[in-house]
Amino acid sequence: MKAKKKGPYRNEIAIYHARKESQVSFVSGNRVYSCIKYRDGEEVRYIFFSEDLAYDQLTKKARKLEKDLKKGKILTKKVERGKDLGQYIAPDGWIIARGHLQKILGEIPNPYITGLEGFFVLESSIDDDPENILNAYKNRDRAEKFIRDLKEGAELRPIRHWSKHAVIGYVLIVFLTKVLVSLTQLFCENPVVKNLKVLKKYLTNLTLTIVYPSFGYAVRIISNYSPELRPILGDFVKRYGTLEAPNLW
Repeated sequence: MKAKKKGPYRNEIAIYHARKESQVSFVSGNRVYSCIKYRDGEEVRYIFFSEDLAYDQLTKKARKLEKDLKKGKILTKKVERGKDLGQYIAPDGWIIARGHLQKILGEIPNPYITGLEGFFVLESSIDDDPENILNAYKNRDRAEKFIRDLKEGAELRPIRHWSKHAVIGYVLIVFLTKVLVSLTQLFCENPVVKNLKVLKKYLTNLTLTIVYPSFGYAVRIISNYSPELRPILGDFVKRYGTLEAPNLW
């Protein structure tokens, strides 16, 4: 896949719109794709676009902006109160970070939206049907993701003593881990996180705090229950504690 840089990609998108008469549409993986191809020297470039892919990417970027706005709201209160935003140590002393609010008219545009959403470009030395090229790329991408999971996704310790059975066992453990995660996401409604490493980070931050107040019985509070975990765990975690601290102690 060609690296997604604004300049080169805008040129490819311009070519895509200029050659609408040569666009080919097909369905792959429950998504509708349209594609145009052209030869550039010894390479053939395939410019793909999918409205479903664009919608997914825009939705993720909207969620990212929403998170940033929530963090910014907290920082805004600190700025309005004249509080420091942070302190950083330096060789000559401490750097004190202070903020200044630059207001704008209207809604804040999403800085993560580039206009490239839904587009991607594949380069190949083979001149073939776009659907075959996309399927070949997806198959290679699955293999690369599996190798990546072997290295970092499951975060297993390195094998010190290599043998045929050790390699088979290693691959089997990673495969079963991926199966469990994939099945969990399959039965979830709109899972936010699909990356195993990121999902593990959220699960690691999940905390159970037990408070023993003066009135006698223990109060169990679950903290760091992020929105990314809600589609997966749902109300299951409530059996272990409350998600909010009681108003009265």
